[in-house]
Order: sequence, then C-alpha cells, then structure tokens
Amino acid sequence: MTAITDAQIHDWWESTATYTITILSNRGRHEAVPDRKAIIRAHERRMIALHADGILPIVCPARDRGDLAGVGIFAADPDQTARIMDEDPGVRAGLYSDEQLGHLASGSPRDELLDELVELGGPNDDNRDRA
Repeated sequence: MTAITDAQIHDWWESTATYTITILSNRGRHEAVPDRKAIIRAHERRMIALHADGILPIVCPARDRGDLAGVGIFAADPDQTARIMDEDPGVRAGLYSDEQLGHLASGSPRDELLDELVELGGPNDDNRDRA
C-alpha cells in the first residue's frame, strides 16, 4: 500500500468537492395524478439532462414499483440540491418526495465519483470492470 503523509491528506481534503445524496420516494399517488405519464417522462428527461450537465453524476432509478423511486448523488450542497428537486415535475405533482441525506465531502476533482463508490466494495481493481 502507498504511504501517505499528513501533507498529502491535507491536500486531498482541500481538493475535495461536495456531493449530496438524495433519496426519491414514490408517494403512492400515481393513479390519482392526471397526465402522470407525461409528468414521469418530464421527470426522466430532467434527471437525464442534470446527469448530462454534470449536476447529477450518479443517477440510479429503482427498477421495481416499491417505495423507493431512485437514488441520486448531486454535485451540489444539500440546499442547492433541495432547490433543484423542488423544481422537479414529479415532485411538484406529488408523485415523488425527496430527502437529502446531507453531503459527502469526498471526491477529488481528479477522481471519478463512480470509481470511488466502486472502491467502497474493496480495493480489488476487478470491481471497476463490473461497474
């Protein structure tokens, strides 16, 4: 393992960026909302646009129809993320609710966030190929 000095730790922390985890939940109102298909499509379009713009580097929609609608990691602080989500068509229509789980001060501009998340599974470089 590479030896890391206190100065390197300090420099790493100084170079990190803020990320916020957001949990998107289904509110169980899909059948009661008129035009829900159009609203869901607008939500999907917006999430993909935020991803393309780098604001939402990790977007993980849930594939089942349970309470969890998805998880996102925003390259923004919790207040900025809440404002972004307040404008989401699905949240505004009451289809989804969102919760910000604080922020992660981990992520060096030189690193890929996904690589760091894969690293949480272990130091084995083979994990990167499965991401």
